Amino acid sequence: QPFHEEPILSKQTIVIDGDHEDEDDEAVGGGGGGVSKTTNEDIILVKLGPQQRLKLRARATKGIGKEHAKFSPVAAVGFVQQPNVVLNRERCNELSSAQKKEFVACCPTKVYTYDDKKDEIEIEDVSKCTYCNECYRKVEELAPSIDPYEMISITTVPNRYTINIETSGALKPEQVVQMSLQVMRKKLKVLKDHLKQLS
Repeated sequence: QPFHEEPILSKQTIVIDGDHEDEDDEAVGGGGGGVSKTTNEDIILVKLGPQQRLKLRARATKGIGKEHAKFSPVAAVGFVQQPNVVLNRERCNELSSAQKKEFVACCPTKVYTYDDKKDEIEIEDVSKCTYCNECYRKVEELAPSIDPYEMISITTVPNRYTINIETSGALKPEQVVQMSLQVMRKKLKVLKDHLKQLS
């Protein structure tokens, strides 16, 4: 007979919290009796062969990233200042149509776009700018007589940032931000109360 693997899925486990430790310790098979459910019920935990059976009891320990990095739900965080890109129309119009298309194509993140009807360079999505300065170099290559810093102005918007959060999957990025702000508010309240006592 052919060999068939039988997967054990997360929905077949029974999760018991600390207040229900005396309940049935069957970890696999049959459902029922669980006090908590997994987010994804189709996670394959193990595959069993013919006549094989698995019984286990596992203990999960909760913690925070301040205690150990393994408890942190965040894998990576990045802050980027919001870019501000302004084009000088007079300088842009000194380029030919072919040069304008070549200029637009040089941007690796597609910040610019070319309007065929107006024969103009437009800014498609300023948030995609990575400050690579490739557009400056392209202007110098296409038209040495044009000062690239007069044609394009790339600056940052004061006090405006884009935050990118990559989590481990334990929490959603939205939850991480909301919970972080709650913790910050509590710490600021404690600081405020201490300062009042000193004064």
